[in-house]
Amino acid sequence: MESGIGEALPPAPRAADARAKWTPPEFCATAAALALVSYFLFLVGRPLFTDDMWWHLALGRSFATSGPWLNADPLLHTSTSPPVPAAWLSDVFLYMASLPIGLVGLRVLHVLIVIGILAAVFVALRRASDSRSIASVGLGIFVILSAYRLTQLRPELATIAASLALTLLLLQRREVPSWRRVAGVAVLCGFWANAHPGFPLGPILIAAASAGLFAELGLPGIAVDADQSARAIRLAICSMLSAGATLLNPLGVGAHLLYFDAGGVRPP
Repeated sequence: MESGIGEALPPAPRAADARAKWTPPEFCATAAALALVSYFLFLVGRPLFTDDMWWHLALGRSFATSGPWLNADPLLHTSTSPPVPAAWLSDVFLYMASLPIGLVGLRVLHVLIVIGILAAVFVALRRASDSRSIASVGLGIFVILSAYRLTQLRPELATIAASLALTLLLLQRREVPSWRRVAGVAVLCGFWANAHPGFPLGPILIAAASAGLFAELGLPGIAVDADQSARAIRLAICSMLSAGATLLNPLGVGAHLLYFDAGGVRPP
């Protein structure tokens, strides 16, 4: 009788194969998320229910023909000042997109934008948790909390998409960001500053990530990692370059004040 000591052991399952297997909890969570997302996309693609869309299309036409520095409000004859070009690039994009595809095409474009946003959310959650179940549950929570914003084709979608792109391209990566990636993020923030007044969130998030890495390096008992230190420095430089790029907008520094003044009550 052979002892089997010399026999070859079966190969251990690879990590990729283990991740490919679906467990009942993963299947249920993913199926529930797909059902919720499918119904939500149906709501997104229904006819417009916000009056702001027509306002943004009209402003986009004015910005496209006269530039972001308007002399007077083209919509309100009683206005004493021209409209603030805080989201002029988004308005121009929506207006230019409506010319070849019409209103029905805008509804399709809206659905495609939301699909891209939800896909980015799932990828970010899956990358952070390494779990389909957690990513699916998180996606469902995101849909519920952001439904009011996502169902409206407004410039706010630019901030949601840009913040997710920033997370995937820079903040979730452990390696030292390349100078090309730093330049790409700065360009992203520059476009963001012309698409929606929520753009200060970009440089703030990058600076917060850099500060967190520096704080971790200063904790007692934490070994100093050369790559982590270099990553913290590179992120700090990226935050400064991104903040500088956001100044390239029609309002300059004044556009930053809109972000911090949001929700405030102004006297008449």
